[in-house]
Amino acid sequence: MRLSPAWLRVARAAGLTRVLAPPHLRRHSPRATHDDAGDRAPAREDAPTPDPSGSGAQDSKWKPRRARGEPPLAHEGAGKRGEPSGTSSGAGRHSDRRRQGRFTAAAQSTGSRRNTPSRPPNFNGAGASSAGGPSGGGSRCAGPEPSTSSRRHPNDSNTRGPHSVPPKQHTEKSGGHAGRAAGSASSSPATSGQGSRGQPRGQPAGRGRGNGRGGSGGRGSSAPATPRGGTHVLSAIRACTDLSQLLQLVERDAAAWGRSGNAYALVSALNQAAAKLGTTSPADAALRHRIFDGVATALVPLAPSLTDAAGCTIPLHACAKAGYWGGGLAAALLQRLARDGGAVLATGSGQNLSNMWWAMSEALGSPEGRAVLAQLDLDQLLRATEASLLGMKDLGSQVCANMLLACARFKARDVDRLAQHLTARLVEVEAEAKCQEVANALYALGELAELSGRQPDLEELLGILGVVGSRLWEPEEARRDGFTAQALSNMLLACSKLGCVGTAQDLAAECARRRFARFSPQAFANSVWALAKMGFDDQAWYGEAVAAAEQPGTLRGAVPQDWSNLWYALAVVAHSPTSSRLLERTAEAAGVLRKGATPQACANLLWALANLRQYDERLVDALAGRLRELLGQDPKQLSGQHLCNSLWALAVMGTGALSRHSDMAEGLLHEAARRWNTHGLDAFNQGELTQLWQAQLELAHLGDGELEGILEAAGDGLLPTALAAAEEQAAEWASQSETEQQVIAALKQLSRRLGPDTTFRLYGGYVVPGLGRVTDAAVELAGGRCVAVEVDGPSHFFANCAGDATAVDGPTALRNRQLGRVFGEVLSMPWWQWAAMRDASAQQELLRRRLRVEVY
Repeated sequence: MRLSPAWLRVARAAGLTRVLAPPHLRRHSPRATHDDAGDRAPAREDAPTPDPSGSGAQDSKWKPRRARGEPPLAHEGAGKRGEPSGTSSGAGRHSDRRRQGRFTAAAQSTGSRRNTPSRPPNFNGAGASSAGGPSGGGSRCAGPEPSTSSRRHPNDSNTRGPHSVPPKQHTEKSGGHAGRAAGSASSSPATSGQGSRGQPRGQPAGRGRGNGRGGSGGRGSSAPATPRGGTHVLSAIRACTDLSQLLQLVERDAAAWGRSGNAYALVSALNQAAAKLGTTSPADAALRHRIFDGVATALVPLAPSLTDAAGCTIPLHACAKAGYWGGGLAAALLQRLARDGGAVLATGSGQNLSNMWWAMSEALGSPEGRAVLAQLDLDQLLRATEASLLGMKDLGSQVCANMLLACARFKARDVDRLAQHLTARLVEVEAEAKCQEVANALYALGELAELSGRQPDLEELLGILGVVGSRLWEPEEARRDGFTAQALSNMLLACSKLGCVGTAQDLAAECARRRFARFSPQAFANSVWALAKMGFDDQAWYGEAVAAAEQPGTLRGAVPQDWSNLWYALAVVAHSPTSSRLLERTAEAAGVLRKGATPQACANLLWALANLRQYDERLVDALAGRLRELLGQDPKQLSGQHLCNSLWALAVMGTGALSRHSDMAEGLLHEAARRWNTHGLDAFNQGELTQLWQAQLELAHLGDGELEGILEAAGDGLLPTALAAAEEQAAEWASQSETEQQVIAALKQLSRRLGPDTTFRLYGGYVVPGLGRVTDAAVELAGGRCVAVEVDGPSHFFANCAGDATAVDGPTALRNRQLGRVFGEVLSMPWWQWAAMRDASAQQELLRRRLRVEVY
């Protein structure tokens, strides 16, 4: 589908062409940067940086700050939900591509996932949730990504993924025995009302009079007798009212069905067990797997002789719904589908192919499933699927959305043509598409764009964004269905990866309109994170988000990554909560953080709290205890930036925090010294060395000789090297902005107005020896009085505290403390005070008052 020039003109007029982030979104900005390079960790290079502040005060006169820094993702373990995961940075991306084809090694063999703000949507299926979601880079300069790396407790019913509709079973007649079985007896809930052989159309398939969704059955239940004849076999299967009856029937007759080649009956039994009988209880799950074991014994020998795609995909779909990957059944079905280069796929419909990939994506969620996938050439299977789908013009919206999600889940590369075809078809049939399908498609496009580094076709992207916008703009009374909270969150994540600024603003407005109702903790934190990542700077919106988070139920059940992502997002946009309630809510989760926080979550949360000047002893103590535990388990779990960010955060919080949490500080310092002694200059980058130096200055002021001496004792001059790194960064930022030049010029004019006996020495852009910092101006007055003058632009203050000169962020507070110890005084000139001075005389008078000098 190609959009006409007329449609494009309409789209541009409606703002739909604001889909690619303007250039300034991809550069460091004052909101995300800082004059003092060491105050923040290095910015992630492969992610969009936040927009400049929208306060109206930002202009070209303010020199850009060094990046606030985005602590890197700590890779969780393979197979965990959400992002980041993987055993090493970039483990899935940089393995042997000749073996992988268009798939990463993680997807093809181990199934490990990269963590972010999220697990991908449930792939329109009711089976086990799969992993995936926003990605975190492996480099130490990468920023945190929203993730759901920690699994829920098995008994927790609050799933961490979007709700979605199960894929429909293909119900057309087929040449293979199993295909014919599917046509009559294996309809999924989505199509069960189509009827089956011997059953009137309109009556749900698989439900006879008195039948229904049953439990495991009670004592005395027995399998119905099986009359002779194929139709009567199916009747006996349908007559089972619970899993116990079906298990007895399978144990008694499945072998005979297999000997007679009756795949029809075997597949019917699978579908009855997977979709129609029993509950999700552990007892029923065990019964269901016993049924599958019995059927697998009989069906596996028949798999090589199945003659069409439907005959294989329908039982495979049942296996996925039941979470059954043993008995060799799924492996035999997939091997049949992959045989001869996937030639049998040409006999399948789009629904068959979609269901196959949905089932395979569900396999990624378990070790047994990943072992099954490891036996396949996924690249060859994808090529065969792509060839079939590109020739189909009648694909439904669900098929398109599911296939896009499958490509994203398997991290498929070089699928631009297929993605364009599926997206175009989805836009063409958007009238029939459900909101969940639209959301899943957009989410998948974001994942694929991040994976490939290429934007999707602009016209097709405009098309899907137009569908999203039209659904959001529909009056409530006209809506057939709506986007779930998880769908809104996933689309925001997609927009953050695609640079879809206009659509993200519309989605943000919808979140606020709903007052974040029905958002899971993950969806809530990821939504805030995604908008912060894009540079969305509506402080009123963040205020509403904080107010919602402060309510007792909003973040109930949040995992450590949720807390980390939420606070990190607030720090990125410099939004400091105006009350202590959110901090109190977070402190109430100290036990959860102490037990399950990853190194990345600990470091990011400490970094965010330090930037926002928030401190709670119970909360920081929990994070400190967790970091000590992780260091004891395996120090390699902590990257260099985890170490340096955590130490630097304690330094920003003050010497009191360093003293109270000295055990954590001691462990981190010893590990930093060990890495320096082992790896030398390769242990830390320039920004991390600067952070170590700034932390050492606070330790020296604390006066704890034991802590202060740890880095001093490190070999090969760690501290001299750290000081040199800090001074180098300070020198790089010694260039003055236009506003700073105005202040220095006004100081020079003021010095001429003072009497000849008045001492007034001025040094502009002064690099302070031994401190590793640069001050905008240094002034020496009579009596040896020295003042450091700092011209502070908007990025030195909390964005939601306009006009409050005391609302400086954590790095600025640390700078002022350290400069104050050298100079005795620090004069901070807020940007709005200077901007209010209309002429040179008013500017000089302002400086005279602030310096407390008299003009004679």
